[in-house]
Amino acid sequence: MFFFYDKRLKNTYTNSKIVELNKDTKFIIFSDAHRGDGTWADDFAPNYHLLLYSLKHYYEDGFTLIELGDCNEMWKNTSFKEIFDAHSYIYELIKQFYDDKRYYLVYGNHDIDLKYQRNIVKHLYYYYKKSLEDYLPFLKGIRVYGGLVLRNREENYELFLTHGHQVDIISDCFWWFSKFFIRYIIKPLQLLGVKDPTSPAKNFGKRKKIEKRLIEWTKRNNKILICGHTHRPVLPRENEVPYLNSGSCVFPHAITGLEIVGNLIMLVKWWLKPDKDGLLKISREVLEGPRDLRLYNKNN
Repeated sequence: MFFFYDKRLKNTYTNSKIVELNKDTKFIIFSDAHRGDGTWADDFAPNYHLLLYSLKHYYEDGFTLIELGDCNEMWKNTSFKEIFDAHSYIYELIKQFYDDKRYYLVYGNHDIDLKYQRNIVKHLYYYYKKSLEDYLPFLKGIRVYGGLVLRNREENYELFLTHGHQVDIISDCFWWFSKFFIRYIIKPLQLLGVKDPTSPAKNFGKRKKIEKRLIEWTKRNNKILICGHTHRPVLPRENEVPYLNSGSCVFPHAITGLEIVGNLIMLVKWWLKPDKDGLLKISREVLEGPRDLRLYNKNN
C-alpha cells in the first residue's frame, strides 16, 4: 500500500510549481472551504463572512493567498457559475489577489475537475456579470496545480504543499464514483437535513488512517509536508515529524489556516468571538506557534 501512495505523492512533488520563500514573503494557506451554491447542502455558507473578512485582512497586509484544495465544491454542483453567484464577493477579492500575482490554487479531490485545462478555461477564465448581462475576465490564464514547493534558497529548505487526497484511494483513483455518490445521494439527503457521513472530517477512523499515511510518507521522504483534506489542523513542535495541516473553512463558526511570515509559521483561527457586551465580532486567534521552519528542516 505504501508503494502506491508513495508513487503518487512523489509524482505530485516532481510536477509541483516552485515558489520563492524568503525572509520577506508572507503566505496564508487555506484549504477545504467547499464553497457551494448557498443552499442547505453548502457546508461553507455559515462561514462566508469569516473568510471574506480574513481575506480582506490578508490582502491589505500584503499576504499571498494559497488555496490548498477542495476550495470549490464541484462534486455537489454541476456548474461553477452557481458557486460564484453564491459567494461573488469572495471571488471578486480572490481576483484582486490574482491580478496582483498573489494567488495560487491547488486542486483537491472535490475540485479535481480543475486538473484538466479544458475545465480551468470553462470555469475560471470568465464569470457572468448579471448587471451587465455579459461575461467578464475572472482568473483568465490561471494555472491550477497538484502541488506547490515553497523553496527558501537562502536557508536551504523547502515546503511541499498538496491537498493530501493522494493517500486516499477512494478520493483519488475512484473520484468519479465518489463524485456521483456525493452529488446524487448525499446532496439530496443534506437538503433534507441529513449530514454527510462520508468525509474524513466526519469519519474519525478514516481521518486517522489518512494522517498516518501522510506522516509515514513525510518521515520516509525527509520532507516538510503541508496538506488539507482531513480538516484537522496540525502544527507540530520543532522536534516532531514535520507534517502540517491547514484545517478547513467549514468548522462551526470558525475557519483555520496557516500563516507563513519569513521563516516562521503559525496556525490561526478566525471565529465569532463575543466581546464584553456580548456582541459577536470576527476575531483572529493564534492556536499554535509561531514555529521556526528552519528547525523543522534540521530535525527532519
